[in-house]
Amino acid sequence: MPLPPDVAPLVRGFANNSFRYLFRQADNVADLIRWCKPKIARGIDFSRIAVQPETFVTPGFAELESDVLLRAPWRIGGDEEGGIQVFILIEHQSEPDELAIFRAARYVLQIYDRQEKQGLRTHANTRGLRFDPVLPLVFYSGTRTWEKLPSMRQLVHQGSLFGLLIPSLEPVFVNLAETEPNVLQKRIGTFGWVLWLIQQKRRKEDEFRDVLRQVVARVDKLHAGQPGRWEHLLWFAHALVYHARETEEREPLADFIRATVRQAEQPEVQLMGKTIAESLIEEGKSMGVLEGAIASKRETLLLLLRVKFKRVPAAITAEIEATQDGQQFDAWLKAFALADKITDIPFQSTGKK
Repeated sequence: MPLPPDVAPLVRGFANNSFRYLFRQADNVADLIRWCKPKIARGIDFSRIAVQPETFVTPGFAELESDVLLRAPWRIGGDEEGGIQVFILIEHQSEPDELAIFRAARYVLQIYDRQEKQGLRTHANTRGLRFDPVLPLVFYSGTRTWEKLPSMRQLVHQGSLFGLLIPSLEPVFVNLAETEPNVLQKRIGTFGWVLWLIQQKRRKEDEFRDVLRQVVARVDKLHAGQPGRWEHLLWFAHALVYHARETEEREPLADFIRATVRQAEQPEVQLMGKTIAESLIEEGKSMGVLEGAIASKRETLLLLLRVKFKRVPAAITAEIEATQDGQQFDAWLKAFALADKITDIPFQSTGKK
């Protein structure tokens, strides 16, 4: 049983792709928006929501955040009235980032800019152009305290003086770690239970097993009416077990998932666990040498920076630690050889490209 095309990125890059995998599923997005923006949710035709191919995250932030753009028809009083675009910016870096609001605003404006360009493909000018609304949502999956996003006004010198002259955006903000389990279980539908599983993934083995049992039992109820979603979420549960739990726990927990679902579906679920395990073994063999080379370049670059410049800013260290691109390390090392100061090296956090 090969990995389905949409599951392969999840299994092979869980840290960066786990929430993208979940938010590319219409029912999960529907559950979330019905909770945080119920009035808007009533106007969205979730049965016809479609994932858009675009991504707006710049390369320097690809290891720290990801995004999903979806489009759906917009209905008022039962009649279709254009469309709506849902933009989800997923912040999976460990520390809160006050500039996330700036990047979210930039990405949303790029979406409106694309709408304008699309309009000009069929019209001679922009007279009468009206944009489809964009619903921005920033989802923070880290564990640190992050109560809300600052306003753009707070990020600009003399912001109170310039007031409305400063661009403004107030995305929906969700901090998974600080959302009460009671809210996840009772107000966000089946997707809320899956988010609870993610929230509890580092609990002690017996505690996690109990959470896993409850979540799988909840997901298993989908089989009769939503078999595609049932399969989608069980693939996710297996991938989370293999990536978040200790090695000795993985196989027993995969067997536990199989035993929890209905008897008739146990063989199919067993194949899910087996396929993921085999894929990770093969991936490990092929990636081991590459990861070792990248780790060596990372260690070398950090050592050289600390020897030459004494102090390495935390933002640069975080960017280096998060990077998995060997070619990027080669470029940094070449720039280091010619650099007189650390800002001469093209780190994203210094504004260099």
